[in-house]
Amino acid sequence: MGWGWHTPDKLTKLLKCSEFHDPTCGQPITDGCCPVIPCSYCLVWDGYDGFQYGTAPLSGSTWTGTIAGATFAGFWEMDIYGDCEFVVTLDGVEVYRKSCYEGQSCRDSSDHVDTTISYEDGTLTWQKIDHRPLEYVTDYDTQCKVHFCGTCECTCECLCVEITDEYTGTVIAHGEICDTAYPCDGPVWEGQVGSYNLSLALADCNDACCIVVSEGGYEVGEMGVTGCTDMTGTILLDFETRLTVTCKVCECVDNSCPCCPGWPLTASGIINWTTAVETTNDCESAPSTVEVSSDFGCPNTEDTTGTLLRTAATELWVRVFCDADTEQWKVQYRSATSGGGYDPPASATWLDAPGVTFVCPDCANAVGGIATGTIDFIAEMACEVSGPTIVPYNIIVHGDVEISCP
Repeated sequence: MGWGWHTPDKLTKLLKCSEFHDPTCGQPITDGCCPVIPCSYCLVWDGYDGFQYGTAPLSGSTWTGTIAGATFAGFWEMDIYGDCEFVVTLDGVEVYRKSCYEGQSCRDSSDHVDTTISYEDGTLTWQKIDHRPLEYVTDYDTQCKVHFCGTCECTCECLCVEITDEYTGTVIAHGEICDTAYPCDGPVWEGQVGSYNLSLALADCNDACCIVVSEGGYEVGEMGVTGCTDMTGTILLDFETRLTVTCKVCECVDNSCPCCPGWPLTASGIINWTTAVETTNDCESAPSTVEVSSDFGCPNTEDTTGTLLRTAATELWVRVFCDADTEQWKVQYRSATSGGGYDPPASATWLDAPGVTFVCPDCANAVGGIATGTIDFIAEMACEVSGPTIVPYNIIVHGDVEISCP
């Protein structure tokens, strides 16, 4: 048998851009444990308020980052018996330790642990970030090996996609598409985002990276991009619609309303309010009904004014807003408590509507149409009659919600 070059198989070959070899004798970066280690980890915290994300790149001998307000640190340590262990701390407190004998790996130490951050129980996960390597290509003129495009060694496995109205900025659709090409070929990210069937192929455009964009089987054009593993770019799909892409690192950001699925942040709806007295009293005589419409959207701040619903004896102010902390719609009201129907003072306290129900309009299932919902609650009122006597009573409040979905 003749001699030949040793070629590592795909399971042992060093993954460029995702991991590297510690060239120093004794591997001091990992306390003498690991010759090959990852470049960075994604951090995910699954707590009471849902998922939060972060990254932890290698800095010195520790992977460090911030997650849910806590400082993450991961590092390798050799114990007094010579066993290598991967250790994780949060704000300096150890929450995880596992050795190679227990299943840990130098090249990929991804794992999870149940722990507590700021008195909140949850699950912390760290996941190795793998980039998409780009093969070198042969230059036509020199026959030398050169970068696939630009100076990029790697790019991303998946792209975050956002499609917006060019004039209003309304988010029409968002999602992610992933590479479907063979590793030896250039990446082609394909998939369905909303009603758009996308195919995006990385290419070389005059010694720079670009993406050839196709939608519905028809080529749209070449999209200029910047970056490699953090690639980003934008192009008009037509005169009214813009496509924007960014490399997915840990998660694609959802720019729709957190309180309603598929509702773009920039879209607004209408509430058609109806009020009625629960029972006849000295302040209001049944049915005493009033109808009024108001616009509302999905800001992550409180509505400061509210909508005035006039009744016979008092005035009722109602506000509806998306609470970013709970990712739920919040309905509040305030009213004048004396007769005469004066506006409640600016210092009046907004009260949470008791027992409120909110059936959310779902644009995800009504693309290009009207999505509807309802709001129902009972407002506790009072007025002053002759005597003087304070008379408490209830107003039944109903809202029909409509939103025009892009």
